[in-house]
Amino acid sequence: MNRVKLLNIRLDPSDVARVRALRARGVKLSHLVREAIRAEHDRRTRLTPRNVEQTLAELYLQHPVAEERERQRFDVHHRRRFRKAIEHHVRRRMGR
Repeated sequence: MNRVKLLNIRLDPSDVARVRALRARGVKLSHLVREAIRAEHDRRTRLTPRNVEQTLAELYLQHPVAEERERQRFDVHHRRRFRKAIEHHVRRRMGR
């Protein structure tokens, strides 16, 4: 069974006036809302190289990576080096 959901939206007075004007011109608001939802969904979910670059740029602005951050100086696939690096990290954080 395909269930249809009802969406209630609170509008401020200026938006109410816009809705009235649109209805007076014969615009079906349900179609308008569906189109807006689909367009926004497509815009946010489509992954193109441009969107990825833009999204990453926005993320880096919100969460900058420290430039002084120490580069990984060991191979994570080398078990003993990885263990020593973790031990060093833990000791350093614990002040030993």
